[in-house]
Amino acid sequence: MTPEALEDLREMLRQSPQAYDVSRPVWSMATLAEVAWKRGLLPERVRPERLRRMLVRLGYTWKQVKRWIVSPDPDYAVKRGDAIN
Repeated sequence: MTPEALEDLREMLRQSPQAYDVSRPVWSMATLAEVAWKRGLLPERVRPERLRRMLVRLGYTWKQVKRWIVSPDPDYAVKRGDAIN
């Protein structure tokens, strides 16, 4: 994955999947892999686990990636435990 593709992937994760005609409100690894392939960020279809390993090789974990995810739920950060008291 090129640095440009990684940046595009990060930007995609910061938007709702619904902006990419996905019915889910929050990204899953499988959905991310499919949409990234369709948008040309990946040269071939990959399984979610392979995309996870690609992210790890680039220095990211799915746990970190999940922090980039945006949900339309206004209480998402609180539910996820990100709220600062």
